[in-house]
Amino acid sequence: MNAFGANLAVLDYGEENVTTVQQPEGNGLRWSAQDLYAALAYARNLTDRFSMGGSVKYIRQKIYNESASGFALDIGLLYITRFNGMRLGVSISNFGTEMRMEGKDLLHPYDQDPNNLGNNPTITSEQKTAGWPLPLFYRVGVSMDVVKVSQTALLLAVDAVIPSDNSTVLNVGGEFNWNEIFFLRAGYKSLMREDTEEGLATGVGFKYFVPGLGKIGIDYAYNDYGLLEEIHTWGVSFTF
Repeated sequence: MNAFGANLAVLDYGEENVTTVQQPEGNGLRWSAQDLYAALAYARNLTDRFSMGGSVKYIRQKIYNESASGFALDIGLLYITRFNGMRLGVSISNFGTEMRMEGKDLLHPYDQDPNNLGNNPTITSEQKTAGWPLPLFYRVGVSMDVVKVSQTALLLAVDAVIPSDNSTVLNVGGEFNWNEIFFLRAGYKSLMREDTEEGLATGVGFKYFVPGLGKIGIDYAYNDYGLLEEIHTWGVSFTF
């Protein structure tokens, strides 16, 4: 079986006044910042127990008049064992190009020989900023239905996340499933990392088959982000 997908995420930080040392209340200009990524994904079942997939992403970051963009690849593998349907997964994310800020504020007139007359004193030059690599993420996870009776099931999962720019963490969670219609979820993020703002996460979900449309899912999640306070997310999915 083949599966195709598309994904778009935008984080907009809004606008603020541009301030300087001489004009701490603002100089009449406004600045903004935004993060964006768009991805195309493909996955395939190679056997009834082994599948793989990946996605190609375009990533863009913008602050004021400068922006940086790049491309990245995600790849993942999933294997379903014969031990009670235990699932093992591994993935690598953000394998791609470097990012580097560019924009009109980095363009300046330049006189390469100010001691001689007759040359062009307004050649446009660009200040080249240092590039930076995208953070790589290595993930290894395992999940299994520890209880499966009649129309109910309880799934437990744990995964290790190994980023290239931070310490390794463990995420743990569970999901109660009734008849593939009603779901209760709970978990804890970033175990083993000091000074993290992530922590408890809970959620609920519903899936319902609509004739002619397929299966529609509605999901809600609550996340405790410490100093960032609570974050509530909603999701709607269609399976056809």
